[in-house]
Amino acid sequence: MNSTRIAVCGFGSRSRLFQNIYIAEQLSLLWRGLPVDRTPRTHDFFEMQTPCEGPGTAFQYGCDAALNTGIEHSTKTINKEGLTEEQCKIIDSLTDTAAHYARIIMANPKKTMSDLLRNNISTAILFNNATKSGELNVDIPCGPRGISGHAMEAMTQDALRLAKEHLPWLSINIRYGVVVSDMDLSDPTHPVLTIENVKTGETETGLVYDLVIKCSGTTFEVPITGEIEENGFSGIPNSAQVAEYLENQKMLDNEGYIIPGKSIFIGGIGLSAFDFVGIILAKTKIVKFDPDTKEFTIDEAEAKRNRNLVTFFSRTEGIFGACRHVNDAVKYLDSELITPEMILSLTLQNDLDTYLHSSSWHVFWRLLLAPVAECLPK
Repeated sequence: MNSTRIAVCGFGSRSRLFQNIYIAEQLSLLWRGLPVDRTPRTHDFFEMQTPCEGPGTAFQYGCDAALNTGIEHSTKTINKEGLTEEQCKIIDSLTDTAAHYARIIMANPKKTMSDLLRNNISTAILFNNATKSGELNVDIPCGPRGISGHAMEAMTQDALRLAKEHLPWLSINIRYGVVVSDMDLSDPTHPVLTIENVKTGETETGLVYDLVIKCSGTTFEVPITGEIEENGFSGIPNSAQVAEYLENQKMLDNEGYIIPGKSIFIGGIGLSAFDFVGIILAKTKIVKFDPDTKEFTIDEAEAKRNRNLVTFFSRTEGIFGACRHVNDAVKYLDSELITPEMILSLTLQNDLDTYLHSSSWHVFWRLLLAPVAECLPK
């Protein structure tokens, strides 16, 4: 019996969605009593990172940076006509990242807020704004990106379980720590892959497929070398790792807060540069949260003690990469810290550098602009 073999390079969000949509479509056909191709079929996924990192640099489990946008709901392309309500729910759940995200982050809202306040002030602000109704609004940025990775993995496991139960002719193999190092296209209809073990360097050759899909995206690489790499922090936006780095640099007091007067340089003036500021602010006493009123405020005395806390620099000339805006962005940010209009107007000043480095706005610029801008939709 003929079989179909498909190789997918990478097992991040796109690959997982490809897999889950395929499984959902097959289940829909099966449950509606329509013809289903039951010939053997193999899907091999090759992911160079570990399972925790597999969802991608932005969404791996340890990423404490804030979401830039709302979260995707289930795809509307799958035909569910004639299915029972329960079957429709199962089909939808296989592509509903938003529902899985909400289920995880809302399992214990008080603990979630406590964790976010400790890890990243920006994500705490987002979560507070998105839960004012008592439920999580997943259509706006509402928390940390790492939980998206957990949501993707939950959907993946659901899909694998359903495929094993209902689609026995489908074989799915997920291999971590390997990368496709070569592809022989002598026969374009049957590409031949060579894969390499990332740790050992061992290779496997002669892997023949009917179709190869590349969903690996770009590879995260540290753009620094030498002494800067040795003494700087170049990991993902992870609160614990940042705290460990600051501790090793003797920048934290006995309570784990940044010692007033210390200064941190962040290389870059784009969107990624903002990811770390909320994490850094969480390791100060500058931002206060009142659990009774659900309001954030700035302790101005603490802000003055932490003058020059954050400075951005860039290796190349360029425009300061403030976050992307939408017309109604203000509704996403109800905190009293700053409004999106204030941020945008600041960046449009003709004498921006002089204005922002004046004594009256120095602390404001250094401490507030970056972390709150991170909260805006991008």
